[in-house]
Amino acid sequence: MKSLMILFLSIVMSASECALARFESPSEAMAQYTEYSVEYFIRKDGTYDQHIRYKIRPSIEEGRESIASQRFRYVSSTTKLMSIKAETINDGISIPVEKTQIEDKAVSSDATGFDTNHNVTINYAKVGLKSEILLDYHLRTKDVPFAGQFAKSLSIGRQFPLPKGSKFAFYSEIPLKTQITDRDGHLKIDAYVKNKDFPYAYVYSLSKVAYFRIVMETPYPWFKSDPEPTITVSSFGSWQEVGKKLYANGYALREQEELPKVFEDLIAKVNPKLSFVEKANLVTSLLSEKVRYMGDWRTVKGQYVPRSLMDIAKTEYGDCKDLAFLTTKLFAKLGIKSQMAVISRDLVPSPLPDLPNPFEFNHLIVRAEDESGKIHWVDPTNSMSMAQMIRYDIAGRSALVLDPKSFRLEDTPPLTSSLSQTSNHITFTFVPGESKVAVKGDLSYRGMAAEDITGLENRESRAELKEKFLRQIADGYEVITGDMKPFDLKSKIVKDVNLGFEVLYKKDIPETSAGYLYEETSKSSNLIKVTTNNRIGGIFLGLLNSELEQTVIDKASVVGKDEMDCSYESKWVSGKVSYREENDQIFVTRSREIKAYGITREELDTDEFKALQKSVASCDKGVRLIFKSNASNALSH
Repeated sequence: MKSLMILFLSIVMSASECALARFESPSEAMAQYTEYSVEYFIRKDGTYDQHIRYKIRPSIEEGRESIASQRFRYVSSTTKLMSIKAETINDGISIPVEKTQIEDKAVSSDATGFDTNHNVTINYAKVGLKSEILLDYHLRTKDVPFAGQFAKSLSIGRQFPLPKGSKFAFYSEIPLKTQITDRDGHLKIDAYVKNKDFPYAYVYSLSKVAYFRIVMETPYPWFKSDPEPTITVSSFGSWQEVGKKLYANGYALREQEELPKVFEDLIAKVNPKLSFVEKANLVTSLLSEKVRYMGDWRTVKGQYVPRSLMDIAKTEYGDCKDLAFLTTKLFAKLGIKSQMAVISRDLVPSPLPDLPNPFEFNHLIVRAEDESGKIHWVDPTNSMSMAQMIRYDIAGRSALVLDPKSFRLEDTPPLTSSLSQTSNHITFTFVPGESKVAVKGDLSYRGMAAEDITGLENRESRAELKEKFLRQIADGYEVITGDMKPFDLKSKIVKDVNLGFEVLYKKDIPETSAGYLYEETSKSSNLIKVTTNNRIGGIFLGLLNSELEQTVIDKASVVGKDEMDCSYESKWVSGKVSYREENDQIFVTRSREIKAYGITREELDTDEFKALQKSVASCDKGVRLIFKSNASNALSH
């Protein structure tokens, strides 16, 4: 039985590697919407009602279990649940959900902070494979962040297939602009008879089924833009108007506040003769010791406007708005010109849409100028300080600068591989007849690569860090003895780090009839394996960085090896593998540079990618060599 199960799993895994990628067809989905509509009714003051109604029918048992409980969430400080209707429909007969089976309760925040989220759970009775469930509810949003303004973006077809005729409508007392992303022509504009209450109407419906779940694609697809249709509406005329409205909401009043004494004392610790980068890093690292991250989003102002400086000082916590605002006040005391800026914080940058929408942003940072007028983008929310470089999650995207003299979009510097560099130099010694390996070397982290190990001693003791590090070097094998060169990882300011070590650990070295075997795996197997046949998405490569690894096998000579002197080059990724023998040592050097976040689906069809794939397959298939050990003395440490 066990062998049959292993065979089955291997067949499934092989199929997932070789099968053609595609969108799952609606008939394959575990459940399907049979009716769907969402309507917004927007008033002149920007408040609005939302009416959502849908029916779902299961296709398989898992779908029946999935739809039998429905959930949605709303923010009770700004929104009220006006009505809810839920029922199971069997053979045309409706079975209303009892009130005891509908729960509306406050839930804790998903993030670190206070909020007023309410979770509504509906438990349906007598749901079978031929049943339909109905959910119809009405929400009223009575408090909005921007008076007299409205903006919303909808993505369509992510969960279950939406049927032809599904409706998406915005009825408004104020004029709205619209932007539609619909590459496959799913949406059509419906006719609407205007009335006196809502003279502006923007009504869309699906001209065909919309469903965008991808199956059988390895590695998982990457898109520069989402494949599903989106509808965006907004009353804002420009990004500058978004900045002006946001600033007028409360930022202008906050600017008049004086620094509390606790923050004046912090400034006193900063030497005015330091450079901008030194000042900025010292200020933000000292600030992180005074103010921990915690948000208070229980009111609209709490969601969009910084709290007062006195409140921040009293509670000793704040979110990105509070920390960015406080940092600009501290910078001003040091003679540093700075402004707050809103930005979309994410792993990979995405361009802002043409249609201004304040909800595209999710984070606040600081734009500051150094002595020479050079612009730096400082993010005081991070626990580590690195004003000398741009962090990956705010790099290469537009930020809206909240400068009352000139509200404007500015682009942050792009991420480059030179900003994150690691290099390893490791020497192995093996002795015949001994199941031991001696390793010594240095690991170097430069730029952003040093962030992950910065401040580690504030989280764990030096002894614990040393033990974990040596176990990692020994690849999980039993450590006999080990030591590290002195290190200091207490500072919260990101600096280049070099870690030296020596480890002796137990390990049996694989042996062939010709000698001992040494292997290293490929760094680019995802590029080698990917097939472009019917592939839907591109390939995500990762954050831009460069790596250099040099492995030295001491007191050894090569008996046999694969070809290793080679390189590959492209606009997305490059690498090199080299080999040499010298002074009774074997040197294997490998380098790799990621130059782009990913390779788009369109680029996968180019001759340039096919040439890269061929080069990678021959060059970065891994390292494999057989060697003879010339060590004569037993290893000691």
